[in-house]
Amino acid sequence: MTPVPSSSPWVLLIVSLPTSAATARMRFWRGIKALGAAALRDGVYLLPDLAGLHEPLRALSTDAIQEDGKVWTLSVHATAPEQDAEYRALFDRTAEYGTPVAEASGFEAILAGARERLSDDDALLEEVGYVLDSLYTHFSSARKR
Repeated sequence: MTPVPSSSPWVLLIVSLPTSAATARMRFWRGIKALGAAALRDGVYLLPDLAGLHEPLRALSTDAIQEDGKVWTLSVHATAPEQDAEYRALFDRTAEYGTPVAEASGFEAILAGARERLSDDDALLEEVGYVLDSLYTHFSSARKR
């Protein structure tokens, strides 16, 4: 996700879907989660106001309305630096992605070292595959949380 500039506006999305629309509720929840929204409570989500999120939010809102839901999209600004810090803390993914990002950062060094050690292309590909599998496992498990 694009870094959030300091003291930027936020988008507060409030959605209410009929209880009978279980499939629509799940589709909305998966979509909003994929955008990285912070759930403040059931049906209330906070996102940084980034241009790249406008169209996906509009699409989710349209889908919810077509399922007889209600959607309110509000622009929100923090009223104090402490509140802005609280909003930002909701998007801190360091604990979830710290290890995979560190491993991904070291991937180039690992690859360079493997190239020097391994003259056999098959062995090199095997080592690269192992590292990629490791990264995939870390990112997949972090995403499921």
